[in-house]
Amino acid sequence: MKNGLKNAALLCTGMILGAALFSGTAAYAASGIFAEKSPCAVYVDGRRVELDAYLIDGRNYVQLRDIGKATNALNVYWDGAVQIESGKPYTGEAPASPAPQATVTPSAGTAAPAASEDYAAQANAAIFSGAYTREAYNALRQTVVSGADSEAVTMTEATRTAMDSATAAIGEWPGYHLKNVAGGKTAFTAKYPSTFQQAADYCQSFIEGLAGKSDRDKAREIAFYVCDRLTYDAGSTSTPRTALVDVGDDTLSRSYSQVLYDDAYLQGATFRQTEPELTAFVKEVLVPGSTK
Repeated sequence: MKNGLKNAALLCTGMILGAALFSGTAAYAASGIFAEKSPCAVYVDGRRVELDAYLIDGRNYVQLRDIGKATNALNVYWDGAVQIESGKPYTGEAPASPAPQATVTPSAGTAAPAASEDYAAQANAAIFSGAYTREAYNALRQTVVSGADSEAVTMTEATRTAMDSATAAIGEWPGYHLKNVAGGKTAFTAKYPSTFQQAADYCQSFIEGLAGKSDRDKAREIAFYVCDRLTYDAGSTSTPRTALVDVGDDTLSRSYSQVLYDDAYLQGATFRQTEPELTAFVKEVLVPGSTK
């Protein structure tokens, strides 16, 4: 069909968008230019077709709509401007507009359709073993991404136990939880405790300021940010009584806990990764591919 369009263009040169409509054997345009019927022969894929062609000032002109009809590979229509859709059958009309879709922002506890994306395909395949299944990963990752309830999947008791630990390890705002679904299946849901909203709002500008920094710098600044905003009872070194209250940049607390360790320390006798499978699984839920 492309050859047909090329042949038509070669035989009828000077074709222009929105060519004027003429009737009869001759007509005068507003500018006084004389137009007459052209004897130009037009072929589409070797087959002669009859088109209304006009000769104006030594050039042949045809209507785009006629080319569309002859080839059925070009839709041309008018909607306040000439619209051309290549590779479309000719109708002469604008395509029907799809019905507007309502925009829905998922909120915590709302049902979500089944996941259409295989999130597990982006993750390190080594994390999927035993209780840590691809199905559970996809469901949890779906809730982490959308904030809505995940699709319901079948889990063994071992997988449910593992997922209880995984959701607890991710954090508490939002907090991720398992919920029973009809048919003996399990889904994940996200909850945003209202008691944490004030702290979340307080931290937001700091979080936005981390953009563009390396992971190492982010970890250091987050740790220092929290340390600077913890206050303790006099003489206490265990449990802070007040957190995230701007009491000044008290950097003394930064020295109480080492944030970043070198490889020799991490692999030494003083450090032991007690749940490596859980740790890797949670890392991949939060950042697919991070453990590859």
